[in-house]
Amino acid sequence: MLAKYRVFTLEDLMNNIEDIARDLLPKAWMEVMFYDPTMNKQTEEQTIKYANINFWRGIAKERSYNYHHRKLYRLMEGNTCAIQAQVKDVMLDTLDCLV
Repeated sequence: MLAKYRVFTLEDLMNNIEDIARDLLPKAWMEVMFYDPTMNKQTEEQTIKYANINFWRGIAKERSYNYHHRKLYRLMEGNTCAIQAQVKDVMLDTLDCLV
């Protein structure tokens, strides 16, 4: 994975850390399972089981995990305040300030 960034030594890593962090951190954050509590009431009723951590733990190793993950994100799209996307933007702004 780091070969894409031409990182083969520790020195290469240190020279490219900003680019790597700017690229990989937001992608990793968007893959985090995030149930947005700002969901509107109609959508919340459809997704109440997704707010339960035990539901996700129960299906973590099942094939249905990806199905339910995609379904949750489709239901949340346009029906929340998009907290996860806002946090991603803050991360990118913070990385820009650090460089």
